[in-house]
Amino acid sequence: MKKRFLYLLLTAGAAVCIAGGCGEQATAEGVLSDMSKNMEAKNSLEGTMSFSFEGNVAQESDGTSVSVDMNMELSADIQLMLGDVQSSYVNGTLDMSVMGINIATPMEVYSVPEDGAIVSYTGVQDQWVKSSADNDQSSGLDGGLFDSDYESLIEDGSASVVLSDETKQIEGKECYEVTMTLQGEAIEEMFGASMNMAGSALDGLEAEAMDWSGASQDCLIYIDTEEKVPVRVETDMTELLNRMYESMEGDVSAEISSMKLSIVYNDFDTVDEITVPEEVKAAAVESSSSDNLIDELENEVGSEDVSTAETDENGNYVLRDYDGNYAAAIGPLEGYNLGYASQTSVSYNDDSTNLSYSFYNFTTSEDMLHVYNHGSWIQEDENCSDYAIGELQQIDVNGMPVSWYKETYIYMDTPFTEYHAWVSFDDMTQFACDISYMSFEGGSQVDDTIVETAFKNVDIS
Repeated sequence: MKKRFLYLLLTAGAAVCIAGGCGEQATAEGVLSDMSKNMEAKNSLEGTMSFSFEGNVAQESDGTSVSVDMNMELSADIQLMLGDVQSSYVNGTLDMSVMGINIATPMEVYSVPEDGAIVSYTGVQDQWVKSSADNDQSSGLDGGLFDSDYESLIEDGSASVVLSDETKQIEGKECYEVTMTLQGEAIEEMFGASMNMAGSALDGLEAEAMDWSGASQDCLIYIDTEEKVPVRVETDMTELLNRMYESMEGDVSAEISSMKLSIVYNDFDTVDEITVPEEVKAAAVESSSSDNLIDELENEVGSEDVSTAETDENGNYVLRDYDGNYAAAIGPLEGYNLGYASQTSVSYNDDSTNLSYSFYNFTTSEDMLHVYNHGSWIQEDENCSDYAIGELQQIDVNGMPVSWYKETYIYMDTPFTEYHAWVSFDDMTQFACDISYMSFEGGSQVDDTIVETAFKNVDIS
């Protein structure tokens, strides 16, 4: 599943946060009207954003369905310029857990106008990617979303608002609590633009193709009773995201158990401008599409830019150790597709197996027994069972002594096998291949000979 739906929620959450205000005789409509007027006078805002996602994602291939549980939590600081100048800055961490494997990914995103387009610079672990979109299809936090005419939505019945009888203490401030409910196509007006700007939250999902009739979305908006500005917005988007998935065509489906978004507004008019540091511009690699933050996070954990990889005269990918003393050329593997290639790693895969090559510097052969070992988390995860680890073995492949061992376990009723193999260049330099295999009916079959397969097209020097 494309993880870019995180961006959708981020921008959509910002959009619903424009409402607010109140008059002496507080009504929901008056609160929204007064706050809208106050927001029109603001030039910028700073805040914090968080959301959590829990769900099960399934993909069908050749009549066989494979599903995995996925949990995600995002926590980020945001800066946003309001008005005509659309620019934003996001700095946070995405924590993901997929099939018991936890990944914490720090990330930064600058989105600024350049030459009539909105250009985003996405940084993940010191790697930067540059992408662009038309002004009406911003891939960043879009300040234009704050211009929605909520009074008209209320007048024509597309939205309804309710003011709670009592004020609430939120973020240390006394706040009005307004519940806004969007109906039907008003949801597309607010959330559909975000999906289209991001190129859709999920593969095959287009807002225009969805049936919005009967759909509704609630947002809780907390507004400072004195300053008449937003303090926090909360929304539970579980039902909406499930509706999006139901509208999709293709081989991906999902059952989302929870998707919640919260944005806290900390300060206004504290940011004069948002600029991209020159070193970021210099380091950024041009993206071939208008991928956004979530795309690049997905790329970080799933693929890398082949343009950074070194190749030899035969087209084989070349990896080198930290000091440049050793090299390994990896040729194509019959029956496997190139997953990614960079200066530090190369990956091949098929429908059920992934082979990932890399150097391990300042690592002994004995250390390699512990680098990959999954035993600790498997034994703690209630979804895992039948864990076993094999003995260390060694085979000769094209004159190379290859050390290897394997782990087997069952996760969510699906058998998995992990092969860990490496060649020692010296006491502190290892060249390794990590092989992950998921067994399912109709998928390719793998046995211990995969270790020889992994190294038969490797040439070391």
